[in-house]
Amino acid sequence: MSQSGKHTNEHVDNRIEEFLKTFTKDLKQMKQEDFNHVLESLIKLKNCTDVQLQEEVDKNWIEIISQHYVFDRRKRAIEYLKDLKPSTVIKWLNNLCGNKANVRKLSVQVVAENKKEKDTEPDGAHETDETVGNLAFQLLPKDVEKSDFFIKNIQEFKKDLHVFPAHKIVS
Repeated sequence: MSQSGKHTNEHVDNRIEEFLKTFTKDLKQMKQEDFNHVLESLIKLKNCTDVQLQEEVDKNWIEIISQHYVFDRRKRAIEYLKDLKPSTVIKWLNNLCGNKANVRKLSVQVVAENKKEKDTEPDGAHETDETVGNLAFQLLPKDVEKSDFFIKNIQEFKKDLHVFPAHKIVS
């Protein structure tokens, strides 16, 4: 999420993609001892006991609210981390964002209006509070690829969607 007007949406999106490529490359070049050091640090962090009772209550309450009921989540995560190998992480990253044919990405970008520009508008040129709910946004870059899909009308898009019941997978 970017809250600055310094960079365009496309620039931010490109930087995220570049980070993912660089991170995967760095992970492939990482020495086994460095990887083990990172894992040990993460395991130590997860092994920290709750200092206050409220921390434990909050963790358990989140399990109840989310209907996962995995009250030993931290213990399970530690057991998983003990056996984790760099090749497993690299394979996961490649499946997640490496193969462009299988990757679908949702990019939601909201651009705020410049308050200075709004102040210079003539009277009656901007929306009133009553019409704010009827705003339609169309923020498309000039160099749109044909493979990109943009939602221009939310109501039209939602009409054709199928709603499936929520399904939780907890292991």
